[in-house]
Amino acid sequence: MVSEVAFLKHARRLLIHSKSRVFAQEMRYNKEVKLGGYFMFRTKATRTLIVIFLLMLSSGITLYVMTKETPESRLAKNLGKIVPLTPEQQKLVDSRLDELSGDSDNDGLKDWEELIYKTDPKNPDTDGDGTNDGDEIKQERNPLIIGPKDSLSNPIADEKALQDASTSNTFTKQFGETLLSSDVFVGLMQNGTPSLSQGDTEALANQLAEDGKKFLAVNEDELFASIRIAPKDTHTEAYSMIKYLNGLGKIQNEYFMVAPEDDPASIITEATKSKDVKRFAELKKSISIFGAALAEVKALSVPRPLLDVHKKELLLLASMEKQLTAIMDAEKDPLGASTAIAGYIALRKEGALLHKKILEIIQQNHLVFLSGDAGSFFTETSL
Repeated sequence: MVSEVAFLKHARRLLIHSKSRVFAQEMRYNKEVKLGGYFMFRTKATRTLIVIFLLMLSSGITLYVMTKETPESRLAKNLGKIVPLTPEQQKLVDSRLDELSGDSDNDGLKDWEELIYKTDPKNPDTDGDGTNDGDEIKQERNPLIIGPKDSLSNPIADEKALQDASTSNTFTKQFGETLLSSDVFVGLMQNGTPSLSQGDTEALANQLAEDGKKFLAVNEDELFASIRIAPKDTHTEAYSMIKYLNGLGKIQNEYFMVAPEDDPASIITEATKSKDVKRFAELKKSISIFGAALAEVKALSVPRPLLDVHKKELLLLASMEKQLTAIMDAEKDPLGASTAIAGYIALRKEGALLHKKILEIIQQNHLVFLSGDAGSFFTETSL
């Protein structure tokens, strides 16, 4: 993941060191940033550099689209389409447009650049630490935090994140490629943020959710290929069901009765609350637990009356393992991780409903567990 602070630094590199200016547009749902990431593209037709920053929010995304086209040049281009200009007229228009791209507080940053860095265009030293905003950006310092201990994040780590984001097959990259070909993006690039309607933003959010589900989906054919149906023998169907539920209850007791602080949900909550994605590494143990539990459930022979329950349990465990793995990889794939967080929360609710369904089956079939039977997990555990 690339933090919002790292966004400032990479924006600085593009804006200050690029021979041509770069403009960033912002589409925002709300202001509480959760996770972020970015990826770079160069269009095949025009070789225009496009950098997209996506910052995950509690109810949507913030989208920064940076291109080598400024608002002034876009306006001039559109004006030229409507009214043909002579070279002299074009020079006059360009000079007037340049005036619109001024530096009101003389801090070395153009007013529209201050929008990107979230600094005050009318205050040369936004954080009041004695160094003007433009100099702080050049020194790779954060103009929003009082110095001197306000240096931006590790450049080596950020460059690695950029390389990972541009080469790996992540959901962040996949969605970026989808976005570039969408009508919403084309309208955004041609007309600017005001062209976005509420329907556009909702369509983008829905597309993000739908594509995320597909990216994190489990291959059910492969998952169910190993299912073993319990053979019919001299035992009653009730006996086979009790035997299966004892096996399933043993797995639940062995792997998932953990201390609250080791619960994946607690780790995810604390990491997102503190915005410290490195804490997601603590999920590695949980991922191993889900993998081991899944292997043991696969080894169970299931009586036909419980086949649907068995499939749902397999899918639940496999999906949770995949979701947690995606969350742990938040630094490499922020969009995948954010989608997985929402997915994992939904899966926990599905798990509670499944175990409630198992309890109903136990009651409907009058299944009785002896003292010490692992299957009593489903009758005694509060879900």
